[in-house]
Amino acid sequence: MGFLPMTAFNFGVAFCAARVIRQIGNGATIMLGVGLTLVAMIWIALAAGHGSWFVKLGLPILLARAGQGLCYGPLTTAAMQVKRRRWPVQQQG
Repeated sequence: MGFLPMTAFNFGVAFCAARVIRQIGNGATIMLGVGLTLVAMIWIALAAGHGSWFVKLGLPILLARAGQGLCYGPLTTAAMQVKRRRWPVQQQG
């Protein structure tokens, strides 16, 4: 139950990702998602010392989940396009 809020946030971003994909395309959305996740990981790595838990870990975790949520749809679409190019529909089982 502890991961449910983060998972809900992740899926919420994934549902909204269609708007981003329509505006900037699959490739750019993947790069945006990976970039957000990278920034979040660097933020977490540099978090040290005293301060608010929310600023040190809460915000970067939300940022990482947003980046992952943005990547789900475009990566699935890209993987299916590669499969279609390699194996025509007649050869698929």
